[in-house]
Amino acid sequence: MLTRGAQGVAALLSILLVAQLLDQTTQGYYFTILGFVTFVQIAEFGLAHAVMQNASHEAASPPNAERLTEPTGSNRLASLLRGGTRFNAGITLLAALVIGGVGTRMLVAGESTGSAATGSWVMPWMSALVAVGATQLLNPRVSLLEGAGFVSSVWLLRFVQEVLAALALWTTLLAGLGLWAIAFSFASRAMAGAIWLNSGWRRRYFAALTRSRAPRDAYWWSEVWPFQWRIGVSALSGYLIFQFFTPLIFAIKGPATAGQVGMTLALTNGLLTATTAWLISQAPLFGQLIATRSYDQLDRAFVRSLRSSLLLALVVGIAISAVVVVLDRLHHPFAERLLPPGPFALFVATSILNHVIFAMAIYLRAHRREPLMVLSVMGALATPLVIALVGRHAGIAAIAGSYLALTVAGLGITTAIFFSRSRAWHVDSYAHSR
Repeated sequence: MLTRGAQGVAALLSILLVAQLLDQTTQGYYFTILGFVTFVQIAEFGLAHAVMQNASHEAASPPNAERLTEPTGSNRLASLLRGGTRFNAGITLLAALVIGGVGTRMLVAGESTGSAATGSWVMPWMSALVAVGATQLLNPRVSLLEGAGFVSSVWLLRFVQEVLAALALWTTLLAGLGLWAIAFSFASRAMAGAIWLNSGWRRRYFAALTRSRAPRDAYWWSEVWPFQWRIGVSALSGYLIFQFFTPLIFAIKGPATAGQVGMTLALTNGLLTATTAWLISQAPLFGQLIATRSYDQLDRAFVRSLRSSLLLALVVGIAISAVVVVLDRLHHPFAERLLPPGPFALFVATSILNHVIFAMAIYLRAHRREPLMVLSVMGALATPLVIALVGRHAGIAAIAGSYLALTVAGLGITTAIFFSRSRAWHVDSYAHSR
């Protein structure tokens, strides 16, 4: 909660600085570049979640870092780490090259509609790709530690990373370096993560795993990959549903409108990120309860987490929507950097509904299964198509309304899958245990 709170505060202050220090066209480039580097993060193809969830099943007993002798379930954890590291390195390089080419082409095309200096985005863009790639290379180890029971230690790292990233971003913006802020922000995350993983008990833990006689790669392909690729497809689909908005609007409406959409999504997606913090932190616990077939305890923990986090999402969503209305009535300059109150409220409502979808997805995936993949792919195909069609013939209010309608449909289908699959899995588990 502290980490997500810091992330939320940092995001809000960053938005204010971007509005104050960047012109509207540069703001459009800023959020478009941010959208593309986010794709490099998601292109890990569900690796981090798959490693974390499998580690939680392999090491069902939480370890004690201070008195660590040998990692619980070390042989299979070693195989998990080896396969994850290899896969991560290859997919990160591929994603950086592909997104680098696609993003460059789109940003070059955007120069004809904007007033930014030609080519001023090139070096910041390339540096951002390198920095986010360096951050991604650390993910398998961090995710394995989280799943193996070091939850508080991992989230302390993430808190430090968020603070350092925010400070780097703000310093760069205040120094007048503009688009370079994205690269410096991700570079600070990579530096903090590398130092943390290679010091203290973390170093000893991975040295112990390295010495373990890990099974051959058959473990990765037979037990991890069947779960991971489904998570990966859903993650890529989620990018097209949540993050591809700004690049798409950049292409359809130009940098100025893309900047408004990007800043609005930064606030509403920030709302989703902050309010799902507790749910995310419970994922390793859910996996451990499932591994021990403690389903009643699992359901109570899930309902308690969902109830509290959803209430927070509603309160915060209403509050920020009210602030946007006030800013618009006062004709405050900051209001021009956001979408009008109506479309803004529609995006907030969409985020609140996605909060519920996200919660059910965490619960289902804790079973090391991914029943939402087909639905995610359908959403990924429908969302950009609908937004592109509506965007070419109507305004931003129609775009926001279409997005909300698609989310309502997705929530209905997800709810049906949630109740049918979870009950069936638990009954089957009881039957096999007997």
